[in-house]
Amino acid sequence: MAFKKFKFIISQCFSGSSLLRAHQNYDFMQNVHVYGKTIDLGAKNGNYEYHKLISQEIDTDMTYSDLYPKAPNIVKVDFDKKLPLEDNSFDNILLFNVLEHVWNTENLLSECNRILIQGGTFYGAVPFIFRYHPDPTDYWRFTSDAIEKLLVKNNFKKIEITTQGVGCFTVSANTFTFLFKVKILVSIVWALALFFDYLLSKVWSNNHTFYLGIFFKAQK
Repeated sequence: MAFKKFKFIISQCFSGSSLLRAHQNYDFMQNVHVYGKTIDLGAKNGNYEYHKLISQEIDTDMTYSDLYPKAPNIVKVDFDKKLPLEDNSFDNILLFNVLEHVWNTENLLSECNRILIQGGTFYGAVPFIFRYHPDPTDYWRFTSDAIEKLLVKNNFKKIEITTQGVGCFTVSANTFTFLFKVKILVSIVWALALFFDYLLSKVWSNNHTFYLGIFFKAQK
């Protein structure tokens, strides 16, 4: 792991992030670049930390949406139904930590394809090894193979998939450090887990099969 990434992830501990969210935020910062009409599906109040981290062109017109809007400027959407949005109306779609909460996942992915312009970019992230977290429900965990098949089935192309928080020490640390209240202790455990996984991956090829989440990018 590059020192820049290591430093960022450890710094996220002191902002209250989980180890999974720290990895996600790094990928959002490095790999998400939006412009023009962009919609964040499942944004709640539109005030997540990643909104400050992702790269946005000056012409970006961001729309926020959620099943239960908490502000008047948030579009109400039901992800199990047809979205109240026009065909080919967005240059970019963000779908971060939403898909696991949606029962009819294929409907949502199909709708994302419908509202995205030709050549537009679809960014998403899902947890894999993570606690049960209803919002208001929690249905699924997706492997990288499943995400790829779902995207292909719903007519996305140029699919890029990245596993996040790789390694059995990292996965374990994300699980039990929820119990710790002292952030300096959490940061030490995180640092040790990242270091041990770096070493273990050099001698055990299967260490990459343990991961916390998945980041994906695709085009219509």
